[in-house]
Amino acid sequence: MRFKLLTVFFMVSSLGFSQATLSTLNEIADFAINNSLDSRRSQVSLDKAENDVVSYIKVDSTKVSTTGNYNQDGDITFNTSLNIPIVEQLSISGGVDGELNGSVSLNIDPIVHSNSVPLSVNNYDTALLNNVKILSSVEQNAVKAALDWMLGSRALELLDKQTQRYKTLYEDDKNRYSNGSITLDELQESLINWSNARKSLLEQKQSFYTLESNLYAQLGTTKESVIIEKLDLDDMIESLNQLYRLVESGSGDYLKDIDYQSAVLTSDKAKLTYNAIWVYDPDITGSIKLDLTDQGVSMDNFAASLNFSLSLDNVNYTEKKRAQEEYLISVKDRELKLDKARLDFEQCKDLVESSKIESEIFKFEYAQAEILLSEAVILYNAGEYSEIELLESKLFLEQAENNLLNSYKNEYLNLLDYLKYF
Repeated sequence: MRFKLLTVFFMVSSLGFSQATLSTLNEIADFAINNSLDSRRSQVSLDKAENDVVSYIKVDSTKVSTTGNYNQDGDITFNTSLNIPIVEQLSISGGVDGELNGSVSLNIDPIVHSNSVPLSVNNYDTALLNNVKILSSVEQNAVKAALDWMLGSRALELLDKQTQRYKTLYEDDKNRYSNGSITLDELQESLINWSNARKSLLEQKQSFYTLESNLYAQLGTTKESVIIEKLDLDDMIESLNQLYRLVESGSGDYLKDIDYQSAVLTSDKAKLTYNAIWVYDPDITGSIKLDLTDQGVSMDNFAASLNFSLSLDNVNYTEKKRAQEEYLISVKDRELKLDKARLDFEQCKDLVESSKIESEIFKFEYAQAEILLSEAVILYNAGEYSEIELLESKLFLEQAENNLLNSYKNEYLNLLDYLKYF
């Protein structure tokens, strides 16, 4: 997906500020990814996990220290020590004084074992997967909020026109009542229709304000900072075609389901923890020591040692059993997530097909509304249709267009959801 390539986040600075213009759904999605607080938090977590990845080679943990001593005779002496951990099982240490006398040791811990390296890699992979999941969520939420806002705006405009139509009808009906063409009940019904339309208009305004507030919250910005251009039918068709081209150029696989991949990483982590625990965990250490002089390495005082110990603290039966149970639970969860991923994948495909069929139905209705409007124009020009009747046909076409756009919105969101498996 597009957002996987966005690893650097750009924030709009208050200095030299310019209002951004978003004219496509891709621009809206990218803007949200770049500005969302969730995206930024996720990137920080990912960077930290990457920085915390541990290496098997420990040379970067080398330590050098120097100490100085002063005695009452006025003598100053210096001692320098060095510790070089190569791997967990092997290190070199030593020290010399100011006259280059000292020692060097090779330290061996042959059975020391740690899962810190694979665990750090697992943590990074988990953070990377979580980052993809968050960016996908930010993208989908922003696009949905933008489309809901656009459709809400169109619905508000249509309701305003319909309210004006009901007002005109009521004013006409008052004149008709005055000359006896309609009854009082018919006049009252006309007034009720106008009142209901005004009530619906107010409710739609409140709904639109909520949609607008949600949109800018999803974008991580303010209304004054960005201009969002509304899409028409041609824009939506092109946006849909872009997604269909992505589907045609790729191959969906339920194994790419993020929740399933997360369960796999969790299971791998539980297995690492289980394998790192030994029921009997003794300490075995050895060292080889050589003296150093100003002439170099001396074999005169060669020394070697080997130490073995096993205490009750080194018996980890309970910890091993608990870790095994946690691993088995994670394996079961992974299997359940796999079954769910397979089902969700098939459902996503079905939803795309269903929404495509729905769009075809509303596309047909829109085409019929266009035909009816053209007929209404002919009748109006012939004097057989009133202006209010022509307006009714125009509003019917506008409603059909809104219905079609709404079906395109559902189709687009279903495609976005489906593309998570690519």
